[in-house]
Amino acid sequence: MTTIISRLFADAETAEAAARELRAAGHDPATIRIVSPDAQDSETSLAARIAAAGVGSVSAGRYAAAVAADPSHGGSVLVVRAPFTPFGRARSAIRIADAHAPVAVAGVNANQHVANRPDPRIFHPAIGRHAHVMTRDMPPYIERRRGTVSSAFGVPLLWRRSMPRAALLPGKAMSRLFWPLPLIWRRRPSRGTLATGRHLSRLFWPMPLLPRR
Repeated sequence: MTTIISRLFADAETAEAAARELRAAGHDPATIRIVSPDAQDSETSLAARIAAAGVGSVSAGRYAAAVAADPSHGGSVLVVRAPFTPFGRARSAIRIADAHAPVAVAGVNANQHVANRPDPRIFHPAIGRHAHVMTRDMPPYIERRRGTVSSAFGVPLLWRRSMPRAALLPGKAMSRLFWPLPLIWRRRPSRGTLATGRHLSRLFWPMPLLPRR
């Protein structure tokens, strides 16, 4: 989820001051844009440029209408794209932008939340148009020999093999894999916690079970 923070300021200098503080606070300069009206701008063209910066079309139109209603101050719109991570980026951008006295515009979504859509060139669904996922061609931008996904990784589509007798694969029971350990151990019960025939309290030093002191 990305938050689009947009604020209208009375002049470009105030908007630039807010942008400088955002950059100093660690915000990526590529996520900060300032849209200022040009002499050739109409209300429609200004709204289009604000929308191109990431603001919703309705809010962009109302920002442009507010600038056109009072062209003397030449208002500028600051737009910040705050990603979901690092956490707190949106709160930081809102706090910094609001500290520079933005102009209130009725009916705008000044903190717009938009969903992050995955890039279809990189992210593919687990099941695409059909269930034969492993038979699809490798994407052309991957630097690997072309062909099906299964053949690229050497994975057969149908794997004919017998079921293993144990959790490990060499065909032995796990108890016989590393050392000859019988499955059923016939021996008398141990007298102590350790398998040496001694109580734990007498194993390392002569310590009585019930000290008399």
